[in-house]
Amino acid sequence: MTVYNLVGDDIEGYGGRLSGHIPFPGHRFSLQPTVAFRYLRSDILGKDEFTVSDIGCHAYYIFNKAWSASGGIAYTYTEEVQRLFFDFAVTFKW
Repeated sequence: MTVYNLVGDDIEGYGGRLSGHIPFPGHRFSLQPTVAFRYLRSDILGKDEFTVSDIGCHAYYIFNKAWSASGGIAYTYTEEVQRLFFDFAVTFKW
């Protein structure tokens, strides 16, 4: 977990990221979910707001000592912008 302060001219609050690691039996496959959030307070606007700003999950699979693969998806959104990210990798170690 990561937590940080958010300070602006008209707002203040906190933000953070929470992630986990979920290994499956055999330790060849695992998932890593993440979520980012923020809590903003504005006296000028007169509101408090808790927002989840992005969510994602990555999967990892180990084929053998030399080969592994990973892939994931992440969805990021704000009031103005929404993004969907995909990534995939194959790794060879010698």
